Amino acid sequence: RLTRERLHTLMAFVIEGERIMRALERRYGRRLKEAPSDIILYSYWLREGAYAAARLAEKYGCPAVSRAHGIDIYEERSGGYLPLRGYMLNLLRGAYPASEAGARYMCERFGFGDKITAMHLGSEGPEKPAPWKREPPFRIVSCAFLSPVKRVPLLARALALVDDAEIEWVHFGDGSERAAVEAEIKKLPPNVKCILRGNTPHEDILRYYRETPVHLFMSVSSSEGGVPVSIMEAASFGIPVLATDVGGTGEIVRGGLSGRLVPPEVTERALADEIGSFVRMDSAAYEALREGARRHWEESFCAETNFKRFYDRLQAL
Repeated sequence: RLTRERLHTLMAFVIEGERIMRALERRYGRRLKEAPSDIILYSYWLREGAYAAARLAEKYGCPAVSRAHGIDIYEERSGGYLPLRGYMLNLLRGAYPASEAGARYMCERFGFGDKITAMHLGSEGPEKPAPWKREPPFRIVSCAFLSPVKRVPLLARALALVDDAEIEWVHFGDGSERAAVEAEIKKLPPNVKCILRGNTPHEDILRYYRETPVHLFMSVSSSEGGVPVSIMEAASFGIPVLATDVGGTGEIVRGGLSGRLVPPEVTERALADEIGSFVRMDSAAYEALREGARRHWEESFCAETNFKRFYDRLQAL
């Protein structure tokens, strides 16, 4: 139902999409007229850029495609309304959500199943992970904005319940929840040390993974749009993952293969028990998880492989 708010959203969407379309037309209009089949219009988000691509495809007959991620897929994350999904999907040659979960949602919600295909993104990783030994302290890393959806205070409260192991928790990222996180850190027992690294350059995080033994990566988000890149990067270094089963997280974290999933409504006590099970895991089982995390990344989330696969699909249009 078109409310006043949705009408405003629709109008703003179309105005911005038309602006992008005209800018592209001014720059590439001659090529679009002379050889439309030689041009592929590609939008990274299923938003105004995809609208512009769809309009140009309709006008000139050139192929147009779009990726999709999270906020541009799930209507409930955009106030319950995403403009012109059917119009764009009808004109686009293909839409490629970054997760299988996103692809299922789009097919069920909007149709066009013949055009919607999950195409994972990927991350770069080391040629071979370092063979770390699992020696104290048991080092846990998390990497996320300190925003309510990431629920980092929940992780802190769970760690406060792990009292039988020496733990070092390192968090990369900053945000509005920092004060709440710091308040929970003050309650941690002496056996748990926390280091808040704040906003950290991407290369510095990867260097940390290369040079520092990390025994577990954790994510306790209440929702995710696609497959979290932070988890891909950890898996590329052979780091097992403990994460909530939201969005496309289950596509990179395979229970028993590369880590474990917990339900989004997980309690602090249950999360603490899961952390403890990793701390106490025997060496053979732990090494199997390390190898599984790396192998699954190589097969499904390596950037070099996935981007070439996507390029080949575009070439075939």
